[in-house]
Amino acid sequence: MNRLVIIALGSVAVVGACASSPGSEPAPNIEVRRSSGVPVSGTAFSCTDHASTTLTPCEVYPSQRSALAVRSDAQGVVDLVLSRNISWITVDGAAAAAVVSLQFLLEGEILATARQDTYTALGIPAAQYPRGGWIEPVAASRTAEGRNAGRFSLSFDWGTVSGTYDSADAQ
Repeated sequence: MNRLVIIALGSVAVVGACASSPGSEPAPNIEVRRSSGVPVSGTAFSCTDHASTTLTPCEVYPSQRSALAVRSDAQGVVDLVLSRNISWITVDGAAAAAVVSLQFLLEGEILATARQDTYTALGIPAAQYPRGGWIEPVAASRTAEGRNAGRFSLSFDWGTVSGTYDSADAQ
């Protein structure tokens, strides 16, 4: 099944086509931690231990502020899209974003998966799954309009992206 993905932050949108095949592997779950009770205000994250040649959610314009976009394509599933460059069209058209998907179960439990989407100049995303990671929701909503806030850390082959997210300041 083909799916069109449009990610808009500010006045610029990145458009890509996703093709999923019946044999594709689902993203592995990441740990959902219980809230420590420490409030979160704002979205701020950084990448560590990465090679300068690797496109990460922190790259292209590292001086740009961390950005969060929230979307919901299915009932009870919210995607948190974290990037600094997803709103920019670079010279080669490339961009990268860390995506954390929260699935809200009927019992009140939350399942989380994560991936990094790297978009090429053709707008075609390539997904990379983390080796491990966790998310600690402080506020969790089953809709894109509600508030989602917390802390996260995701370890990829290239390094780690970690910090806070808060949809109250989402673009």
